[in-house]
Amino acid sequence: MSNRVRHLIILVLITLIAFALRVWALDEFPPGATHDEAAHLHDAQRIWDGYRPIYLTTAYGREPLYDYASAPLVGLLGMTVSTGRLASALWGTALVVLLYAWVAIAFDWPTAALAAALVAFSFWPLSTSRQVLRSSAAPVMATAAVIMYWRAVYPRAGRSRKRHFVIAGLLLGLALYTYPPSRVFWLVPTLSGLCLALTDRPLWRRIRLGFGLMLLAMALIAVPLVRYLATHPELEVRVDELAEPIRALQAGDPGPLWARLGETVLLLSHEGDTQWIYNIAGRPLLPPVLAVLFCAGLGYALMKVLRERRSAPALLLLWLVIGMAPALVTGLESSSLRAIAAQPAVFVLVALPVSALGRSLWAGLGRWARAGFVGLVVVGLLWLTSGTVHDYFWVWGTHRDTRVAYHAHVVEVASYLDRQPETTPLGISTMYPGPLHDPSVAELVIRPTSLVREARWYDARYALVFPRADRARAVFPALTPLDPVLQHLFGPVASLVERIELSPDDLSPWFDIYVWAPNAARNRLLLSEPIDLGHALAFVGYDLRTPAVSPGGILELITFWEPIAQMPAGTDLVLFTHLLGKAEVAAQQDRLDVPADAWQPGDLFAQLHRFSVPTNLPGGLYQLETGAYLNAVGYPRLPVYRDGEESGNRILLEPIQVVGGD
Repeated sequence: MSNRVRHLIILVLITLIAFALRVWALDEFPPGATHDEAAHLHDAQRIWDGYRPIYLTTAYGREPLYDYASAPLVGLLGMTVSTGRLASALWGTALVVLLYAWVAIAFDWPTAALAAALVAFSFWPLSTSRQVLRSSAAPVMATAAVIMYWRAVYPRAGRSRKRHFVIAGLLLGLALYTYPPSRVFWLVPTLSGLCLALTDRPLWRRIRLGFGLMLLAMALIAVPLVRYLATHPELEVRVDELAEPIRALQAGDPGPLWARLGETVLLLSHEGDTQWIYNIAGRPLLPPVLAVLFCAGLGYALMKVLRERRSAPALLLLWLVIGMAPALVTGLESSSLRAIAAQPAVFVLVALPVSALGRSLWAGLGRWARAGFVGLVVVGLLWLTSGTVHDYFWVWGTHRDTRVAYHAHVVEVASYLDRQPETTPLGISTMYPGPLHDPSVAELVIRPTSLVREARWYDARYALVFPRADRARAVFPALTPLDPVLQHLFGPVASLVERIELSPDDLSPWFDIYVWAPNAARNRLLLSEPIDLGHALAFVGYDLRTPAVSPGGILELITFWEPIAQMPAGTDLVLFTHLLGKAEVAAQQDRLDVPADAWQPGDLFAQLHRFSVPTNLPGGLYQLETGAYLNAVGYPRLPVYRDGEESGNRILLEPIQVVGGD
C-alpha cells in the first residue's frame, strides 16, 4: 500500500468519526433550541424563499453567509432544529479536512493527521459544530483562505500564483460575512506577507503583485457589507456592547481592557467560557494534557521562528494571536465562540510537539517500538474521544443549566402540542413571548407553523389573554404559572386536562394544559366603554385591588385592553401605570406581557401591575394614570381619543388612599 493511499485512509477514517460525533442525536443534544438557533433557521428559510440580505437584522444583527449556506438544506429537509444543526455539522467536518490539507503542505502529514484528529475528537470543536450558529463557519473560511494563500506563496510546479492569491482574497472577503471575529482575520495573511518582505526579499518581489491582488479581491467582496454597516450602525447592537473596553482605552482608560485580558489569557488551560449554553461553565478550552502540549507547541513554534525563520510556524503564531484577540478583549463570557477563529491554530500547536517527538525518535526506533509509539498516540486519541463524549453528551448535554439555556421546556411544550389534533384557540405562557423568541422556537417543532402564529403568547405571571371563543386551551409551564391575582378571572371557567412531567431537576419541571371558556370569563368582567389609544388598542376597564395601601406596601391593579389593529412586526409597545405625587411620579411600573406585534384584534387581555409604594410617601389621596408608549427614541406616548377627538396621552383612574404615612 502506497503512502498516499495510507494517508487518504487515515483522513477518511478521521473524517467519518468526526461526522458521526457531530450528527449523532442532533435533536437531543443540545436539548431544546435557543432563540439564536431559531433566528438562523427562519432567516435561512426566508433566503430559500427569495430574500437576499447583505446583513441580517435579527438577533442583534448578523452576517448572512452561514444562513445562505444553510438555505438549501432548510428548503429541502425542512425548517427543523436537526436540519440547522446538520448544516453546522457539515461546517465542522469540513474544518477537519481543510486543516489536514493545510498542515500537510505547510508541515508534514503526521502533524496534519494528528491536528485533524484533535479537532475531530475534542470538546471545543465538537460543541461549536452542533449549534445552529454562524460562528461554525468562521474557522472553515479562515482555514480555506490560509490554504489558498499558502498555495500562492509556495506554489507547486506549474501552478499560477496570481490565481491562488485572488481566490485567497475572495475567501478572506467572504469570511467577513461569517462572524465578527473574522473581521480581523485578514491580518493573518497580510502580516505574514509583510514578514516575508522583511525576511525573504527575493520571495517578496515574486509575490508582491499577487499579494496586492489578494487584498484588492478581499476589499471588493467586503464593500457591500462595509457600506451597509456604515449606513446602518445602529444594527450592530452586540458588537457595540462588546467594544466597550476599546472605547474606554481610546478615552484613556485601559482598566476595562486589562481586566478582560487578565481573566481570559488562561482560557485555554485554566478557566474557560462561563456560559452553560456553550460550555461546561468554567471548563478551559483544552483539557490538562492538551494544555501542556499546547504550551510545548507554542515554545516549539517560537523556537522555529527565532532560529530558522520558518514561515509556517510564524503564520501559525499570527493565526493564534489574531484569532484569540476578540476573546481576550471581550472576556470569558462566550469566549468559546469569540476565540473560534483561532481554533485550527490551537490544535496544530497541540499536535506539533507530538509529531516533532515522533520524528526525532523514529529513526532510532525498531519496528515494534515504532508500532508502540503509534499505539500510544492512538490510545491518547481514544482517551480524548471518550472524555469528549462523556463531557459533552452525559455532563453538559443533560445538565439542568444547559436545558434552561436551550429552552428545553418550550420545545417539550411544542412537541406535545404538535401531537394534538385539537385546533381550538390556544394560549401559551412563556417567559419570552415575543414573536422572535419562544414562538420562533416553537415553529421549529409544531406543524403547520400557522398554529404557532395563531396561538396567543403571553407571560401568565403578569397577563392573561381572552380569545373571542367559547372554548380554548391554555398551557402554563411551572416556570411561568398563572398569577394567583389573575386566577380568579380564569379558574371559575377552566378545568385542568393534564399535567406533563419533565425532568424533575429542571427549572420548569412540568407544564399544565387547561381547557376554559374565554367568552364566559369575559362576560363576568365589569368592562367600560372603550377608550382608543392611538388606534392601536382600546382601554376597556380596570380592577383596583388595593384602593388603600400603606407606605412601603404593594399596589395591585389589573387593566383590561382590546387590540384594535394588527401591529407591524417589531413594534415594541409598553403600558405604563403611574402613581402621581404632587410634583412627580411617586411610583410606577412600565411593562407589557402580551407583545404588541402578536396581538389579534378581537381578543381581550388583562395586564397585572404590581409595584411598591415608597416608604416615605405621606398619607393622602394619590391619582393613578395609565396609558401606552412606544419603546423608541423619545418614548412617544400613544394619543388618547374620546369621541373621535384627541384628548391627551393618558387615562386617569380613581385615586388610591395612602394610609399611615407621615
